[in-house]
Amino acid sequence: VPLKEITLTCNPHYRYGGTKTEEELEALLLADTMKEYISYAVGCMLGRYSIDKPGLILANQGETIDDYVRKVISGQGLVDSEKEEEEKSSDCEKLQGSDCLAEGNGSRGRGLSDNETIPKGRNLQLDQSASQSSCINSVEYSRGTGSSIDGGVQELSVDSSRFSGGSGNSITDSSTAELPDTGAAFRNHDNTSGSKQNASGTHEQTNHSPLTTIHSISFMPDEDNVIPILDEGWFSDDITERFKKFLKVTFGEENYETNLKFIEDSIGKDIRKYFLKDFYSDHVKRYKKRPIYWLFSSPKGSFNALIYMHRYQPDTASIVLNEYLREFRAKLSARKEHQEAISISSSASQKEKTQALKDIEKLKKTIEELDEYEREILYPLATRQISIDLDDGVKVNYLKFGAALKKIPGLDTVED
Repeated sequence: VPLKEITLTCNPHYRYGGTKTEEELEALLLADTMKEYISYAVGCMLGRYSIDKPGLILANQGETIDDYVRKVISGQGLVDSEKEEEEKSSDCEKLQGSDCLAEGNGSRGRGLSDNETIPKGRNLQLDQSASQSSCINSVEYSRGTGSSIDGGVQELSVDSSRFSGGSGNSITDSSTAELPDTGAAFRNHDNTSGSKQNASGTHEQTNHSPLTTIHSISFMPDEDNVIPILDEGWFSDDITERFKKFLKVTFGEENYETNLKFIEDSIGKDIRKYFLKDFYSDHVKRYKKRPIYWLFSSPKGSFNALIYMHRYQPDTASIVLNEYLREFRAKLSARKEHQEAISISSSASQKEKTQALKDIEKLKKTIEELDEYEREILYPLATRQISIDLDDGVKVNYLKFGAALKKIPGLDTVED
């Protein structure tokens, strides 16, 4: 259903104080609700949550996409490829020749049967069981009227600090050749099986996951645990584009445009601008200066890349540098060359040439900023291959990265 049909029934005076008008309180409550939905979406992008299974998914140090897939499909009653083959072999022994051959590529395990489909729509409705509480009670998040993979409804808390599966404000929710080899880190910004770049710069095919049931997962998290937050969609796994995809998956494509406009109207700005200017500040505030998502950010914020601390690996900074910062700078350089061509083109109008010169100057400054960020901060950090221990907490681990991460005022002085 369209998001605007959601009714907020709790008493917002308790949450925001009694000095505002009813209209102001309702607007604040609606904005907070949409920001919590956005926060949950980012959690699904990074693998902390899944729309296919309630609760935390990746919440232990060093967990991978393979762990995510296994945990999610185990909640769906599906099996991995090895067990699938064992069951298939066992079943075939019990079948007569032609029967076994006829079984062929049929569906295995206890997943969806051949005549079941995943409904396209999603419903969002309020649970009225605790209408006197100070929060927005809870949201029941279902797949609509069709069959549900996980057997029904997932509850997503929409209180002042969290969605389902976590406390919302605690982390205890249960040059390239010069850099060290990043090992088997998968580099696929499209989040699909593909190839990885080896030391020689060529690509080799990678059978990343042994699981054959990834197709049953509605929304896969980012493969390399790095999501760029930039002024345009320079990368296929750009956070704004991934959010738009998440919105389509969770509430269907039919009302996508209406829902996106409703969200933007509720938060008071374009969704890309929100991610670029406000999202991380909101996240830090939500987690009381103990963010679980960390933001690599250049001095003036021209480059930003979000990671999930629980999925951090010693080569993560190298991935940010090699796969994102340097690639972003190369794209900016290509655009600068294009604008330079326009500025001297005999077929370009004077207006186009004037705009091209302005763009060239802006691009120069951005490229200089990225050069300095790499040279002085990110490259030296990447060569160190820093390890972290989640038991040390955010305060200790975040500060290890110095100026590479966006500064959190007061982090080094706030009490544990």
